[in-house]
Amino acid sequence: MSLTAVAIVASTVPVRADAQALRESRRTWQACQHVGGEDWLGWRRGAPGHDTFQYWRADRKKPAVLRLERQIGELAREKITYCFGSDGALAFIRTRTDAVNAAEGRHRNRPVSRVGSIQVGPGGGVLKVTGAVVDDRGRPHALNNRLWVIPAVCEALPLYASREEVERALAAGLGDGAGKRPAFEPATLAWCAKAEFDPS
Repeated sequence: MSLTAVAIVASTVPVRADAQALRESRRTWQACQHVGGEDWLGWRRGAPGHDTFQYWRADRKKPAVLRLERQIGELAREKITYCFGSDGALAFIRTRTDAVNAAEGRHRNRPVSRVGSIQVGPGGGVLKVTGAVVDDRGRPHALNNRLWVIPAVCEALPLYASREEVERALAAGLGDGAGKRPAFEPATLAWCAKAEFDPS
């Protein structure tokens, strides 16, 4: 085999690995979309944050899913879904912030959403981040467009890297078996700064 051929083979291995990891992340996300019901752990809290933390533990038939809701300022509300693979590691995050359009012009005060997807590979590495602002007709626009504007900053997402970290967050919020609340704060991900425009 020539040196040129060796170089080509070596360069395509990571690409194929990433492609396979992206497909696996997407398959896990598809399974997570069917998870729901009232058998969740967590809380729904009122003022001042009006936040929700709902966790469905994995079993033989379904993956683990965490859904958060939080208020951003006075005019926007964000919903975040975390999907975990069979190994317990984070595989996919989907975020959606709903508000009314803050841009001046004829579209002002119409419903608008900021959506993002984060695909995570083996070892916790972020493989792909996409995002868009979606208007009231479902049409996607770039995150920084001037016609459809979310009246709230794109806040960093809490990054729960594994089911174990979700359990630690539950213990911090509700207490553990010993009645204690061991402190826990997840890492964060500033996803908007990394996002590619997703026109789909």
